[in-house]
Amino acid sequence: MNVERGEKMKKILVPVDGSEQANRACSIAKDLALKFDSDIILVTVVSPNEYASNRACLNCGSTLLKHE
Repeated sequence: MNVERGEKMKKILVPVDGSEQANRACSIAKDLALKFDSDIILVTVVSPNEYASNRACLNCGSTLLKHE
C-alpha cells in the first residue's frame, strides 16, 4: 500500500485480549479508520472457561463501534 498515492486501508484487523497493548492498538486502529474511512475487524480467541475473565477485550470493540 502506498498512502502517498492516495491508496487507502479498506479493513484493519486488530487482535484484542484486554491488555493495555491491545487497548492501545484499538485506539490507533480507530484513528486510522477515521482517517482512511476503513472498517475495523476485532478478533480475539478465548476458551469457554476464560470468557468471563476476558470481557474487557470485548469492551474495546463496543467503544469503537459507539464512537462517531
